[in-house]
Amino acid sequence: MPNVLFIISDEHRRDMLGCYGHPIVQTPNLDALAASGTRFTTAMTPSPMCVPARAALATGLYPHQTGYWDSVFAYDGRVKGWGHHLQARGHNVTSIGKLHYLNGEADTGFTEQILPLHIVNGEGWTEGLLRKEPASYEYSANEFATQIGRGESSYTAYDRRITDATCDWLRNKSTAEEKPWVLFCSMVNPHYPLIAPDEFYDLYADLEIELPDPDLAFPDHPVLNRFIEYFEYRKHFTAESAREAIRSYYGLCSFLDDNIGKVLQTLRETGQYDDTVIIYTSDHGEHLGKRQMWTKMSMYEESAGVPMIIAGPNVPQSKVSNTAVNLVDCGPTFVEVAGAPAMDDGQLGTSLRDIASQADDLERIVLTEYHDGGSITGQFMLRNARWKYVHHVGYKAQLFDLVNDPDETEDLIDVTQHAEIVAHFEAHLHQLCDPVAINELCFAEQEAKVEEFGGREGILSRGTFGFTPISV
Repeated sequence: MPNVLFIISDEHRRDMLGCYGHPIVQTPNLDALAASGTRFTTAMTPSPMCVPARAALATGLYPHQTGYWDSVFAYDGRVKGWGHHLQARGHNVTSIGKLHYLNGEADTGFTEQILPLHIVNGEGWTEGLLRKEPASYEYSANEFATQIGRGESSYTAYDRRITDATCDWLRNKSTAEEKPWVLFCSMVNPHYPLIAPDEFYDLYADLEIELPDPDLAFPDHPVLNRFIEYFEYRKHFTAESAREAIRSYYGLCSFLDDNIGKVLQTLRETGQYDDTVIIYTSDHGEHLGKRQMWTKMSMYEESAGVPMIIAGPNVPQSKVSNTAVNLVDCGPTFVEVAGAPAMDDGQLGTSLRDIASQADDLERIVLTEYHDGGSITGQFMLRNARWKYVHHVGYKAQLFDLVNDPDETEDLIDVTQHAEIVAHFEAHLHQLCDPVAINELCFAEQEAKVEEFGGREGILSRGTFGFTPISV
């Protein structure tokens, strides 16, 4: 059985790679990986926010199945995941880098955690709990818009350490182990602060950066209007600073790619490359000024879409799969590649290697949820190869045709000829869960957590932060 090298980044938008067709961003190592394996065109996050996305990745279950709702309800091992499953069968399951779990003491399925980064103070972004009476996001929005340009940050330094530690781990790994290993390598870039090292910033320094279409905007929808009002980034950016932020993000994508290249080269040098299934993805995307939004949190492709590449033994080469996939498919992939029996605990995922080996399933549906800060209600998005249905609990739904309208500019929810498609997605959602009941449960548990933190005043007294500081 082959080993598994899983590489995950943070906030890497799906279309910001050369192999996904970006005309400017240089990602030669990931492009080569895609050419040697299978690239998925329709890969989605289970939640466009770090903490719930990573909990879903750990368990192979969606947020509504586990109660890991948001940036406070972080993964704590309460629900056993693929790591526990493989450890119990004698596999070494090691993590290097960002996890964004509750803390380092909880049993989260790893034999060893190297340089782990967890949520702040074991509490996370507590202000996000104040969904009914949100706190000001002014500080974080301004921080995002001003920490941009060339240079080094704590995040670039952290990724260099993660890369070095991963290469050292691979060099020291015995090829004589009885069981294949699983290595979870988690880098933080291109997550903000958008400060790119000189070498990579200079790749784009002299290029004219085109801004997103200013006429491309959110529709007039109460749920999305709240997003705009709460995460009000627009007033913090000028056209010049927006170009600088985009240029820096491009540089960070290339910086990330360079680090991944070093890891893959070490895998080759140690003779383990041909015996390893390699998966690359990210936890969510980045608006990057599109629709005048930044960071993530929405159900639009730039936020909820992620790159997904798999290569290695028994993976089709130079293949592009249009089947919709999700991060919850990763756990079943690790288990299948390792030759372990499947987990039987309500998982909806399927091995990416199996999906890659089959013809496109254009009807396969995957789910994305959002129950975090800035949202006045629970959001459930269903996606297949063509259609996207967004269910806003208690509010009007949305429907987009991603084949004919890739920028999601025309909401088709009221078009009579699509009524059957809407009904199909609604029925599928209700097979998965009762969205009204789930929304009520989520709000109740979040309100209980607010009281645990001393109420609204107790949360506000904790202060705020724009991104998780490096603590290792």
